[in-house]
Amino acid sequence: MSIYSLTKIAFATRDYYEAMNAALKTINGDYHMLHYPFYKDDKDSFSQAQDNLLEYCIEKYSTLEGKDVLDIGCGNGIGTLYVAQNHPVKSVTGVDINPHNVEIANEEKEKRNIQNALFIEATPRI
Repeated sequence: MSIYSLTKIAFATRDYYEAMNAALKTINGDYHMLHYPFYKDDKDSFSQAQDNLLEYCIEKYSTLEGKDVLDIGCGNGIGTLYVAQNHPVKSVTGVDINPHNVEIANEEKEKRNIQNALFIEATPRI
């Protein structure tokens, strides 16, 4: 695959995530995680279903207490911030290649006054 093709895909992906972030914020009034929701109950809201999936995954670990957590491909950071707010982690670092997502993550971190989270933009090497 050529560099041009990879670059074209990267821009299309970035545009997709920017559009999804904007749409979900417009519809729900706030940013949300960009993964499939896990509805445990018919009464679960979209936001609750997002949290459900994250909790389901976290339950697979014995504990996050006191751990440094790395979230690779953190997207807009909402899941990363959820972990920082709802679990006794030492720290959580979110990494994403989309600068717009990292910008949202840092804005939300400040808005929520979360001290134990860090977001990093990673540049993919081709």
